[in-house]
Amino acid sequence: MDTKTGDWQRLGRYVKERREQLRLTQHAVTVRGGPSVATVRNIEAATAERYRGSTFTQLEDALGWERGSVDAILRGGDPTPLPAGQLPPEEPHPPTPVRKTLGDVLVARGLRRPDELVLSDDVVDPLVEELLSSTAFDEDFKDHWLSSYSTMRRQIFEATEKQKRTPRN
Repeated sequence: MDTKTGDWQRLGRYVKERREQLRLTQHAVTVRGGPSVATVRNIEAATAERYRGSTFTQLEDALGWERGSVDAILRGGDPTPLPAGQLPPEEPHPPTPVRKTLGDVLVARGLRRPDELVLSDDVVDPLVEELLSSTAFDEDFKDHWLSSYSTMRRQIFEATEKQKRTPRN
């Protein structure tokens, strides 16, 4: 979708207003089936302008908006709230465990600021989960590994994006 920076800022305002109207934290949006906490944070702050295909659908469902509401906001329109009886429950039963993205972990450990995160950090990675749960490594090693891993993922992502934009003969 071709959008301007102001459109992403507008989306961020709508998402934050709706989340606050429903008295939800960013974490609660994730628990209701929405995107990761890092993605909700990025959308509200308008720090990224590309998301995976399912991100908007997950966000709309979690915020109780009809499908297509995010696209409507980005085109200058308004979201369409679902009728009250169709909103997701306050607490899903049973509670869904929240899996943190690489970006969530980097911010929580003080290795990155939220504004330094990129799309390649918005991934729930089993390697990260395994590293964090291991007692075989000290915290300094974990921090160094996480930072290096994030840098490697970013470099691969940027090289891939550059290759996609390179015309083929």
